[in-house]
Amino acid sequence: ACTVRIDATPAKTTADGLFDKLTGWSQTARTVTLSASDVASGVAATHYTVDGGEQQLYAGPFTVGGDGRHPVTYWSVDAAGNVEAVHTGWVNIAPLYAEASGLAPDDNPHWRNTPANVSIAGGGGNAPYTVWYQLDGGDWQSVASPASFSVSGVGRHTVSYYVVDGLAQESERLTGYVNIDAAAPVTTTTPVPKGWSRTDVVVSLAASDDLSS
Repeated sequence: ACTVRIDATPAKTTADGLFDKLTGWSQTARTVTLSASDVASGVAATHYTVDGGEQQLYAGPFTVGGDGRHPVTYWSVDAAGNVEAVHTGWVNIAPLYAEASGLAPDDNPHWRNTPANVSIAGGGGNAPYTVWYQLDGGDWQSVASPASFSVSGVGRHTVSYYVVDGLAQESERLTGYVNIDAAAPVTTTTPVPKGWSRTDVVVSLAASDDLSS
């Protein structure tokens, strides 16, 4: 007798110290830790890149520094040769920054069916902070940090924002999104015979959604 072992499932890699491109701001360098697991053949190697640079073999926690938004990609390969899909996270560093919650980093994922409560606050620099924000390309609004407001209405909404500190210094201007879809998808079917049938009947269903799909 012999045993045949088959592993068709890639490893899974998680990261600590990474955020999306709008959150997790810091004034100093950050340490990134990657952890990989595989329930079958085991993890053979974990790889990563920083700022689109050369592929690195992960051997332990590493530090990302320097002002700006630094993309970090990472993935693992198991002993059977399965390659995990590439993940991307960010290390965001600035001496003065605007931190927002309730916003998505782009206009496609993170759909919701209710209004979003958005909060924007200043950090780093010199307090006090003034938050400036713009909804859907409208007039700029200013309010003392933190700014809190609600975004509603079906569709994709943009929120652009930045902060000004007590020395009149401006942070980087950023744009986040609120994606709202309050309508259920519509499902249609092909016409089917009325009454009883003597043969198999094939029924086809088609679903459509104007926003989140």
